[in-house]
Order: sequence, then structure tokens, then C-alpha cells
Amino acid sequence: MDQWKTIEPSVWKPEQEGDNIIGVLINKEPKDEQTGMSARYYIENENGMFFVWGTAVLDDRMQYAKVGDKIRITFTGKTKNKRNQTVNLYRVEVANTESKKNEGISNSDVGINENVDSLEKVDGILE
Repeated sequence: MDQWKTIEPSVWKPEQEGDNIIGVLINKEPKDEQTGMSARYYIENENGMFFVWGTAVLDDRMQYAKVGDKIRITFTGKTKNKRNQTVNLYRVEVANTESKKNEGISNSDVGINENVDSLEKVDGILE
């Protein structure tokens, strides 16, 4: 008999400079220009699924991350913009892993993202 678990992503909210989250980018939803709803990013790691609200700074950085990439988002502090509003600053990094080959077939040929290093070792799938 199957066991079922409710999927409830936790919201990642950094509290101090240097706080970070590392995981695989599962999904990203762009800002809705009509409703004004911020972009949303879903990241999964060994602690579960996390939801990150977009900001102007974070959205700018996240445009280069692809679903399936292993990423690290680090809160680097706050600053004031030209309108004297407080703005949160973030650094976004994507894991850079070596390309793996399996009998002459590249991971991209079989739909596996080569930028995900923690998943490469899970259950020996890509070893």
C-alpha cells in the first residue's frame, strides 16, 4: 500500500547577511505583470521543498538559472535604491560540474541536466 505525503513548500526568508539556500531549481514562475504578483522560485534539497519570493534583484539574477540546475542563493545584505527604498541584495550561483558520458551518449542526449551535481550520485543513477 502506498504511503502519501503532503507537499507543502516552506518559505525561505533570509534573516541575516550570509544566509543561503542550496538546492535544485524545480520550477520558476515569472512575475505576473497584470496582477503584480512577484516571481516565484521552487527549490528542493535534502530538507524538503522551499519557495522563494522574487524581488527585482533576485529576478535579475535568476533569469540565468535553468530548471534542473543546482543553485545557491545567498542573501548579501540590504541597500537603498535611488528612491530611498530598502532593497535586499542576493548572489545567485549555479553549480558547475564536469560533463559525464555514458557509453558515448552525453547526458544532454538523454535529457539529464549536467549542472546538477548532487543528483548525479542519488541512487547511482548517473554514476
